[in-house]
Amino acid sequence: MSQPSSSSLVSVTPPSTVPYIKCNFLDKDTDLDQKPVWNNELALLLSYWLQQRTNHDDIFGSFHSANAHTDSLGEVDVISDAEHIKKLLKVPFNKHSQISMIVHRLGRTILLDEFDVHSHLLRLENNEWTWFRDFFLDTILRNISVKHFYKKNKTRDELIRKDRLIKFLCQSVELPQLMRSNSNNGESSSTETPTAAALLQQIKEIVNANNNIEDENDENKNTNFTSSPFQRTVNWTFENMKMLIGSDLPIFGDEQHPAVSLRLRDMNKPINVLTGIDCWLDNLMCNVPELAMCYHVDGIVQSYEIIKTEDIPYREGCQFPPSVIRDLATNLLSFLKANATKEGHTYWLFKGPDDDIVKLYDLTSLCETDRDDNPYTVPVASLLYKMAHNLVLKSDYETRLKESGTIRTLLKHCLDMLDPEKYPEYYCAAAYMMSDLFIDDNIGEQNWYFNGNETTFESETFKDDLLFDGDKESVTCACVDIKTLIQPQQHRYRKNPDVPRLNPIHGNLDGRAREALKYLVAAIHSNAIHRRSQPSTANPDEAEPASYNSANKSKVVIPLPNQPRRYGTKFLIDNQNHLTSDRRLKAIILHKAASAYFALVHRYEREKNYGSCLRYLRLSLNCHSAELKLQSVELNNSHVECRKLLSNIMSVAGDCRLMISHVLSTEEIEKFREQYQVTNEIDIEIQNTIDEIGIDENSSEFSWVFELTPVVEHNLCASANAYEYAINAVRNLGEYEKERLRVLMKRLGNVRNEMGVYWMNRCAQAIKVCDQDATKEIKELFRKSFESFDAGIQAFEKIHDISNVALLNSNLGRLMRYHAQFYAPIIDGSRDEFSQEERQSYHKAFDYYLRGLKLVEHRAELFEVYRTLSWELSNSYFAMATSLQDHAPLTTMSQEDVEKEVIECMTRALKYLDVELNHPYSDRYSLAKYRAGTIHHRLASLLHNAFRTEDNKVRRKHLRSLASLHYDKALKLFSPHDNPLEYLRLLIEEVALADFELQNATDNPSRLKFSQQGLNFSFRCEETVGIIDQHRTSSDPDDYNEMFAQEAQRLLAILNGRIQTFLKEIVKILKVTSNKKLLYDDYKEMYSISLRLNDTSSTFPRDLLYIRSVWYTKFKRWKSKPLGIVIILGLIVVFINEVLAYQVARLRWPDIDEIATKPTVEKLLLVADPQLIGEKDEGIFGFITRTDADRYIRKTFAQVNAYINPHWVAFLGDIFDEGLSASDDEFKRYFERFDSIFDYKNHEQRYIIVPGDNDVGGEYYGDKQPILRQRFRNFFGRNVALYHQNDIQFLKLDVDMFDSYTDGKRDLIMEQIHTHPMTAIFRVVLNHWPIVRRTTNFVKPFMNDLEPNLILKGDSHHFSITMYDRVSMKNTILAEEHLTRPFYSIDLGQKNLIYEISVPTCSYRMGVNRIGYILLLLDSESQTAHVTILSTPKRYTALCFYIFYVVFAVLFMIVTSLFSRRTLIQIFELLR
Repeated sequence: MSQPSSSSLVSVTPPSTVPYIKCNFLDKDTDLDQKPVWNNELALLLSYWLQQRTNHDDIFGSFHSANAHTDSLGEVDVISDAEHIKKLLKVPFNKHSQISMIVHRLGRTILLDEFDVHSHLLRLENNEWTWFRDFFLDTILRNISVKHFYKKNKTRDELIRKDRLIKFLCQSVELPQLMRSNSNNGESSSTETPTAAALLQQIKEIVNANNNIEDENDENKNTNFTSSPFQRTVNWTFENMKMLIGSDLPIFGDEQHPAVSLRLRDMNKPINVLTGIDCWLDNLMCNVPELAMCYHVDGIVQSYEIIKTEDIPYREGCQFPPSVIRDLATNLLSFLKANATKEGHTYWLFKGPDDDIVKLYDLTSLCETDRDDNPYTVPVASLLYKMAHNLVLKSDYETRLKESGTIRTLLKHCLDMLDPEKYPEYYCAAAYMMSDLFIDDNIGEQNWYFNGNETTFESETFKDDLLFDGDKESVTCACVDIKTLIQPQQHRYRKNPDVPRLNPIHGNLDGRAREALKYLVAAIHSNAIHRRSQPSTANPDEAEPASYNSANKSKVVIPLPNQPRRYGTKFLIDNQNHLTSDRRLKAIILHKAASAYFALVHRYEREKNYGSCLRYLRLSLNCHSAELKLQSVELNNSHVECRKLLSNIMSVAGDCRLMISHVLSTEEIEKFREQYQVTNEIDIEIQNTIDEIGIDENSSEFSWVFELTPVVEHNLCASANAYEYAINAVRNLGEYEKERLRVLMKRLGNVRNEMGVYWMNRCAQAIKVCDQDATKEIKELFRKSFESFDAGIQAFEKIHDISNVALLNSNLGRLMRYHAQFYAPIIDGSRDEFSQEERQSYHKAFDYYLRGLKLVEHRAELFEVYRTLSWELSNSYFAMATSLQDHAPLTTMSQEDVEKEVIECMTRALKYLDVELNHPYSDRYSLAKYRAGTIHHRLASLLHNAFRTEDNKVRRKHLRSLASLHYDKALKLFSPHDNPLEYLRLLIEEVALADFELQNATDNPSRLKFSQQGLNFSFRCEETVGIIDQHRTSSDPDDYNEMFAQEAQRLLAILNGRIQTFLKEIVKILKVTSNKKLLYDDYKEMYSISLRLNDTSSTFPRDLLYIRSVWYTKFKRWKSKPLGIVIILGLIVVFINEVLAYQVARLRWPDIDEIATKPTVEKLLLVADPQLIGEKDEGIFGFITRTDADRYIRKTFAQVNAYINPHWVAFLGDIFDEGLSASDDEFKRYFERFDSIFDYKNHEQRYIIVPGDNDVGGEYYGDKQPILRQRFRNFFGRNVALYHQNDIQFLKLDVDMFDSYTDGKRDLIMEQIHTHPMTAIFRVVLNHWPIVRRTTNFVKPFMNDLEPNLILKGDSHHFSITMYDRVSMKNTILAEEHLTRPFYSIDLGQKNLIYEISVPTCSYRMGVNRIGYILLLLDSESQTAHVTILSTPKRYTALCFYIFYVVFAVLFMIVTSLFSRRTLIQIFELLR
């Protein structure tokens, strides 16, 4: 028979103390009836204990224990007295036993107390249980005679037995030797008393140590001895059931028996089963290993018997099965937990004598009575409060959120049970704790959302389904047969659900805040009731003592422990079980109300209902002011919390006032005013409390915070002041200051920036209508804007916010640009020359922009700020250059100096514009292109003008070259589609430059050259003219309007005039100098066509294009016969190299259908070392080489991919050739090329990319940098990863030649295979560098840990298969460079053999003779790998063929142009 498991711990006994009294085993024939003379006082103590031991009917016993050990509430299964537990567990063995116990449920804990029916229900003078008596008389006494409930009088034998037991225990206490010798001699010396007193004091200390009770001198207490020396509280675990039990078992000990319980037994009376169970359970509960049974005959000691506790159930005469006790305990607890499910209800567990059924009655539901008549109401309510108190006290914020449903349920039951008129103290404290559950004192802006979940708040969210009154359908009486209780595994209590709990608190913060305010108002009302019941005191600030009627306060309501407060949580009940003082209590409640109102701001701020925001800010600040006034008398730690809350309130106030400053609509402001006036009953109650304290919101120091005004300046200033107030409130608060200061400083800087922008915009508007009278006002606006920006910069600098400091410098630069416009001189309504004040303002703007750029130029994360600043600085340089160029200060500067300054400003504008031009996907790219084109246009025009006035030939040539350069750049930047007129205007200016050179030329060759050059420039307008013609026929008014039409017609007419001039000049020159009449006639024909064109005709653009087409057809003909031969030969060469060569290589590949079509085969395509060519090392032909290499790899990969249709594609490193030296932008472009070649993004799930030494380093020691690995990971995924597909596991590694396995990569690799061990049929390792050729120190632990059977690598650019023997640790090369048969098959089922395949490069640029791809077929049925090489064409042969063709074509064209066909025939005949 199995022995039930049991363990117990005397929870209150420190390990260092001796818990038991030293035992004196009595000699044989000792007379127990003889009274010792040396231990009278000890006898009195033991007599008192024995009387108490027989009196276990205290109806509040479990409550005493629960109050003394509140931490155990909800943690243990049962709290009761040991005698009650033993009585229950002896029921199956004593049919005549009677059970009457009161049961309560608190969480998972059952409280059991003896209920004496005779004492409480049958005595007529007892009027406390009238509500229960009626039910008892009507229900129970119908079936049971009343005589069974009367207590039997104690017989003479019973009294003798008790007296004998007391004497036995007294004599069993081992005394000091001196005392014992004195007692033996019968002396009564004066030293006897002190020695006895010392012993008694020692026993008292043991008692106090065992019970953790302070020895207080209370005159109302019995100073003799109020506790048993054996009383203790035990945490007993019995078969996974945890119980808190009060036990008074006499435990002694000596050197041979450290802990033994003493029992006195008459030798003439055999030990029965009930006695055995009693002894066994006592020892189990107190964890006593032995029982000392003293046998006597008529009081004469005969012998001792030492029995081990585990042997008691099997001792002859008292045998019983321990499993029955175990099953009974388990099933009975299960029965109680399954039926006593309502916290706050009182249950009665009853079994009549000779009954076989145990019944459990729900007295709260069955008895028609007011709950206040139940004497258990207040004790239960107080325990519910204390359970909630303990949960709050011991939990951190996260735990408190999870347990909020439990805490809320406990407090809800407590509030439902208590009448606030009779018990206002606990009601007030529970209501406040409930409010604290909804809103924490430390609520901040980071808590706007509950658990990050923003759900719409509904009033039903916090409705309670667990009311005090039970449901009508609930069971009020449950019965169970005793035979059922002793059946094994009948009612396993672990399977029973716990008591019902409300859901954890959820919903928006504003909903929780409203619930908190509701309970705070309840707390205020309860406090008012409590204060009215107190006698008036001279000083109302002093704490008032409680003065309730003793009938209203249960004797089990003990003071709460005075423990440190959980963060921000205040408990209103002090350590004397009284409410705290009125001032402090109101301060605590108002602090909580201020937090709740602060939380309510969020919803209305989110909905942009700023009137409601200001209303709740007003209430929050009023609560705060009242709290401060109350704290002026009682300064304590809450002052710090006040400052934290004030900081949060003022921060949100700053946000609201800032948002209101953005509202310009009168209707919106009126709506806000209506919201501001709304109120409700809760707000009125809170405001009345504030008014009682004497706070006038109109004269408050915070009245400016919640002022509702549409004036933007006032709102911005109030916002800034609120942020400053919030910052000052958190000064000297340690870590909290550091956290909040950054947030608040950032907001202050933002609002200062808003103020600066507001004043700056006012400046910009004032400049447009500036007059002499407003000059002073505008200067004041500039001053305010500058001071605001400067204050914002100081705020951001304090928190090292580099990005915002840079942006505010940018705003200061813009302000200086407006300042420059302000000083632009205007005389008689027209703009005068560029002034010195303008120049100074522009240079200040440049300084601010450059200051901001310097802060962010080397910060990759602030690149967008850098772009913005560069754009603004470029605009500033362009604005100054434009003003200088258009309004040159020629009265103070020379033309040459002005031009130099303009060119310098334009050049710098272009420099800072490059940032945008290098990002084609930028939203400012089109505008930046247009601006760059405009700058080049202006520079070209400036140089063009300088060229016309320059006399120095060398300088003229230089200016001409620069002007042409800028014209070309401008033409490239201006798109004919987007800016057709600007493009045409540029062409005309460039044509005008050629025309100017023509007019200044003196000789005919030069004039012919410039005329042809100008004609060539003119005919570049084909695309632009075509677009203009399309615009003319468009129906969209945005494409073609009157102004566009007039300007286009004017520019085309100018262009036609230039063409006529050039054609006329060419005709004149050819008529005199040329002997080619045909050429002369062609130009003459074109000239005549241009003269016939009508500038005003609608077909003028097409007619102009006709001249260009005639010129093109006449003067751009090819020489047909020689060129045709070259073209035909070229097409043949291209066909051979680009089509035929690839098809021939394809025909050499093996047929894979026989193996690949099997369902158990996985197809892998292996790609190694593509090494896409970079942009740095290829010289002037880099574009050509990159294009050809990329095209070759793209074509071969597509061909192989289509042939195989693989399940996986593995790239074994060296993806890029210049990955190490590439910048981030270059690497991104390389990745885009990789994607275009291999279509990576569309097949990313089946591509495995392994890094190589050219990607992340590793070829040389120390060249692998973490930033390169991270960059590669950002584009291609983790560098070490595990993939799983059917029967294959791929482990991707990044192990270079210098990595140590045990010291470096092992932890990272083992982390990947921790959850998915390498146990598949095919365990494939992919790495760029070789593995099996490393040292034994690397290879051996690597193979032992991973146990791969196949390794795939790149790096060498050559093909090979190497076999590694794990036993001999030797490598054998099986194949190299090529295969002698189509497929090489490898048996991967051999555990000791590991194969490493080196994959050849797929790029012809690696300079190896054999290039291509590897096809790997893995057959899981035969555990075989089939390997073949898919060779690709030799590209260098094709390139040599191309070079030969180009040389031949050039020589052929030269020869055919120099010699006629007849001459060539003659030369060939002579040579022959």
